[in-house]
Amino acid sequence: MRDTLAWQWVAALACLLLAVPMPGFAGAAENISQQTNEELTKAGTKAGDALGQKPEVDGKPSFVFLPIPRSDPTMGTGVTLVGAVLYNPNDSPRPWVTGVGALATNNGSRALGAGQQASFLEDKVRLLAGLGKADLNLKFYGIGEASASRQIFVPISEDGSFVLAQGLYGLTKEFFVGLRYIDLRVTTTVDPSTLNSQFGLNLQPVELDHRTSMLGPAIEYDSRDNQFEPSHGIYATMQLMYATPKLGGDVSYRSLRSQYAQYWSVSPDVVFAGQVSFCALDGDVPFTELCLYGTGNDLRGYTGGQYRDRSMYTVQGETRWQFAERWGAVLFAGIGSVANRVSDLLSVTQLPSAGVGLRWLASKQYKVNLSLDVAVGRDGSAVYLYIGEAF
Repeated sequence: MRDTLAWQWVAALACLLLAVPMPGFAGAAENISQQTNEELTKAGTKAGDALGQKPEVDGKPSFVFLPIPRSDPTMGTGVTLVGAVLYNPNDSPRPWVTGVGALATNNGSRALGAGQQASFLEDKVRLLAGLGKADLNLKFYGIGEASASRQIFVPISEDGSFVLAQGLYGLTKEFFVGLRYIDLRVTTTVDPSTLNSQFGLNLQPVELDHRTSMLGPAIEYDSRDNQFEPSHGIYATMQLMYATPKLGGDVSYRSLRSQYAQYWSVSPDVVFAGQVSFCALDGDVPFTELCLYGTGNDLRGYTGGQYRDRSMYTVQGETRWQFAERWGAVLFAGIGSVANRVSDLLSVTQLPSAGVGLRWLASKQYKVNLSLDVAVGRDGSAVYLYIGEAF
């Protein structure tokens, strides 16, 4: 999973997902809010299998350590170091995971984090917690499609930390509901006069040094036959978060983020996957926490965070062909946009993407691929190296 500025990799949760590009600190919270309890299990299982370990062997804990190479247009090239222990203290259908991670890239960005997944009552209750700290060197292109299209950016540095806690309860085997809490503290280093002259902005101090505390309901539906390489089924998530000073933060806004993916088996060797994602924000939203195009599981081929605004949508499809025992190829394409209002998403300039990829089956047991993609977007091309599938 490419697994996805929302700051994909800023801490353990992001680090443990093994393949998320990391565009921006604020994005971290956004990314994390798109991830699920199951994805922590993914990370540990992938890492464990890569070392020849199984997550549950005779009920004994499995300790894993794995360096993961990464490459994307937002953060450049680097490596993520992942350490995790998988164990099962209450014979749950899902193993518990405790993990730590660290990230370093060639543009000077650094991140550290830790995460914990646990489940109770035969997996009816799923708990997720994480914390992290990062110092990221990024590019700010302005707000809206028109500003981003000029391809003029201002270097910024985002230094901060985050805490995440989530609890879900299974109403059925596939449908879970619960609450998610995120506390994000960010200091953005940038010359305000440069920003104002370049983009016509009027940034307030709270946007350059602020705390965001948000709470809201989370929903998850998962009927996939395989969490790593599904051939059929549906995976959908939605989070409605409320940031408010009443929780200790400095800003007040509402955030709706949703994602729907479906998989169809065309033949034993060919699978078609489609995904739709949506983001809408309202209120006093810091520029670092706007909807960010080209991050997380969104379209490939764009610098994460170059296109950002209060609303965003993406639609993409991917054909996956297993042409040999351990080798596969993918062909993908999609489109989307960012806009100030949801009603303008289809009337603004659309942002297409297309590309091809190569897959090598690193784990036969869990069907986990090592992925290499080349994608072309409106403004150029990009190369991605990651573990798992894009979505």
